[in-house]
Amino acid sequence: WMAKIYLDSKTGRRSEPDLNRSIRHQIPGWEYSHHQSEITMGQHREWYRCSYEGREYVIAEHLKKGTSFRPEEAIRIAFTFCGENQKVIVGYIGNHQRNT
Repeated sequence: WMAKIYLDSKTGRRSEPDLNRSIRHQIPGWEYSHHQSEITMGQHREWYRCSYEGREYVIAEHLKKGTSFRPEEAIRIAFTFCGENQKVIVGYIGNHQRNT
C-alpha cells in the first residue's frame, strides 16, 4: 500500500482522495493518519524526526493497527513523503510513539 497507492497518490500518478479509506479497504484492521499533534511532536521531538541522507525529516504521517500500548497488540509505522527525491521515508516502526 505504501509503495504503490500512497506513493502514487503523492507523486500525482493516481488520485486517492481518502488514503485512510483506501488502506482500510486494502489491509483490513489498519488505519492511516496524515498528522500528529504539534504539541506531541514538540514535547517528544526525537520520536517524530528521522534522518535520511544527511537531512532531517518530520514523520507525522503514520499507519496504525491497534490502540493498546502493549507491543503485542499494536503497531505504528511513521513516515513522510520526500517530494525532492519522490520517495517515502520510513522513520519509525514499533509500538506507540510517545505522546501526550
